[in-house]
Amino acid sequence: MHPDKPLKALFNRQQEWLTFLNNHIGHIREVVIENVTKMLACGTAAFGSRKYTCANTCCSHIKFINQTCKSRACNSCGTKATERWVQTQQYVLPDCEW
Repeated sequence: MHPDKPLKALFNRQQEWLTFLNNHIGHIREVVIENVTKMLACGTAAFGSRKYTCANTCCSHIKFINQTCKSRACNSCGTKATERWVQTQQYVLPDCEW
């Protein structure tokens, strides 16, 4: 487990999420299940991967980068989305003291 994904680690610890989900099936909104599932799969090959190779045709190095989930529940993706939103709002709001 990646050290900077504490939320993911918490949900995966001793299968906490699966246990909770099984005990509360039918009482959890579908959007919650969807976003938690996305967050748990974030950074894995589940969302696809990008393949990067060296521009030098003689080089055999290949690197695969897994796609992110872009879920608001993900502490990594959600933070990025919030930061982008704040940046756009700075141009919408008047430049004055509040």
